[in-house]
Amino acid sequence: MKKTHLDEEQLKKDYNKYKDEYKNFQKEVYTIIKQIEKESDKWGIHYIRQRHNGGSIKKLKSILENNKGRDDKPDKYKGHKKLTDLKDIAGVRVACYCRDDRDNLAYYLEGHLKTKGYLNVKAEEKEEEYRAIHVDLAKTVQVGRKKEKIFCEIQVRTVMADAWAVQDTKFSYKKLGDADSATLKKAIADILDGCENLWEMVKRKSQDQNNKK
Repeated sequence: MKKTHLDEEQLKKDYNKYKDEYKNFQKEVYTIIKQIEKESDKWGIHYIRQRHNGGSIKKLKSILENNKGRDDKPDKYKGHKKLTDLKDIAGVRVACYCRDDRDNLAYYLEGHLKTKGYLNVKAEEKEEEYRAIHVDLAKTVQVGRKKEKIFCEIQVRTVMADAWAVQDTKFSYKKLGDADSATLKKAIADILDGCENLWEMVKRKSQDQNNKK
């Protein structure tokens, strides 16, 4: 039996206690990014989505599975003491057309969210195979008499990296052995890197042609 990192019964209680706050926070962040998209088309945004359809946050079942340790990330919750320490319960995913769009938007968001007074705002490139930049942020909420800091995670990827993440989840995530999965992810990451370079070149040429008209 796998060792859990956090007390499961307490996780369940805290999830029910704070789930509405997480949903509201997720929608709040989603609305901010949609407004940025509305104000300018320079960011190269393909789509903006909340974690799940209908604005649902990360499922309790998924949190409990992660707490037991996934095969690919056995220590995912190591070092965390309570539910509100977790940074990926509320989340928004953004897909941009090219890597420079991804970078520009992610680091703009980092500064923009700081000016809005959010806490612990930090942009960091993660997920080597997906080349995603995560922008974490937090806010203080009050449930009953107690104030607590909760987090939201924004994942900014390119459309190509997002497509690979979809295929990976469908066909290889939790389905292949560790060695096969690692080999496949490395091979695809290298292929994607070359394709991303090509699309950035095509984008620049397309922009140059439009500027000449």
